[in-house]
Amino acid sequence: MRISNKALRGVSFGATAMLALGAATEAGARSVTLTLVSGLSNGGPVADGVAVPGAPDAVLLLELRGGAISLVDRATGSSTPFLAPIGFEGAPLSSQAWAAAYSLALAPDFATSGLFYVSFSTGDRRNVLVEYRADPGAMTVDPATQRQVLSIDPWVAPSAGAHMGGAISFGPDGHLYMTTGDNDGPFGAGSGNPGQDVTSRLGKVLRIDPTGGDAFPDDPANNYAIPPGNPDLGPGADPAIFALGLRNPFKGKWDAAGEMFLVADVGEDAWEEVNRLSPGANYGWDAAEGPDAAGGEASLAGEPMLPVHAYSHAAGPFGGISVTGGLIASGGPAALDGLYLFTDYGVAAKAMNAPFWTLDPGDFGAGALAWDVTTSGGALTRPIGYAQDAGGRIYLFDQDGEVWEVVSAAVPAPAAGLLLAAGVGVLASRGWRRRQATSPKITPASTAPTSPKPT
Repeated sequence: MRISNKALRGVSFGATAMLALGAATEAGARSVTLTLVSGLSNGGPVADGVAVPGAPDAVLLLELRGGAISLVDRATGSSTPFLAPIGFEGAPLSSQAWAAAYSLALAPDFATSGLFYVSFSTGDRRNVLVEYRADPGAMTVDPATQRQVLSIDPWVAPSAGAHMGGAISFGPDGHLYMTTGDNDGPFGAGSGNPGQDVTSRLGKVLRIDPTGGDAFPDDPANNYAIPPGNPDLGPGADPAIFALGLRNPFKGKWDAAGEMFLVADVGEDAWEEVNRLSPGANYGWDAAEGPDAAGGEASLAGEPMLPVHAYSHAAGPFGGISVTGGLIASGGPAALDGLYLFTDYGVAAKAMNAPFWTLDPGDFGAGALAWDVTTSGGALTRPIGYAQDAGGRIYLFDQDGEVWEVVSAAVPAPAAGLLLAAGVGVLASRGWRRRQATSPKITPASTAPTSPKPT
């Protein structure tokens, strides 16, 4: 998939006309069919999944509670343990309140090195990234190979605890990108929220080299290098920061071609965002939520940037309260190929299937489309993540421990759908001047990579 230059213009959402609806029809609408797939989890929620290089029928699934990883072979229907539940600092992750596994990423050279990474939070509310070394031929892992790469202490505040992280994904440059939350800091310029604190790694997208050396030899909790090309955000700024101004970006992923990293950021009281990663970008939180500014924006570090898409917490079937990203489909049902898929965790409270929404990365300005959802085996509720295997199968995971597969998608002619939001460029009048999204300037590596309740 090649992404056109039209994708670079972004979308400007204004302070008025917040939810623009386009024409929709009941008959002949875009539609997807989801089937409940049994035997892919151990009963608990699946937090993330990744394709296995060279194995189109295989997918690795990371469990939210405890961090165990299963190797699933869709051709045979088998599910075998790959990594035992994570133990960290002498205690099982599953025994720690507030602890949860978030994301899984295979190193670009996994087929030879066997290196892979898991992000999780601990009982004392730290963000942690660890490395393991597998036998890529036998697809087995010795838990004793665990190496701590990164640890981020919680923000010191009475409400600290939520919004920890922590999606991880290797970019086309071979470096690891990691999203972190703000630990539930308050909204409002001058509040001290870590999202705008360039000395803190919270509320950010980090870019690190986990195997290129140790920039912190006196800190046993942090063992990674800072790759060249990270933006200079001023005196005292943490050198791992690639972008800032995020609240709860618990999902983010590079597309299979390494052309785009989209971050879904959960809002507080009014707006949900999808942001495109760009070096030095400042997505506004806590000085702005969606298009709503809180004052003090002129002093923001980095390059203030609009979301490529935002939707409101308005009542009705097409509002939402907690965005769940998201991936750009590569293969799979032809009608979805090349589109960004996302949904909302909270719409299930309206006693209906969770929504199935798409954006065209080649033209974000066209807005998002809603698809009619048909499910086989139950109802899709409280979705928390997506994955796609090398064979093109698209999976959705929900909080109830269910794994769904998108088995078909149809766009009858003439195509019809619901436009969730369209750009209305009036933000400048609010004093909140954020530029449109541009492509990150990233040089591909010689070895290309393979492709608890959010609030």
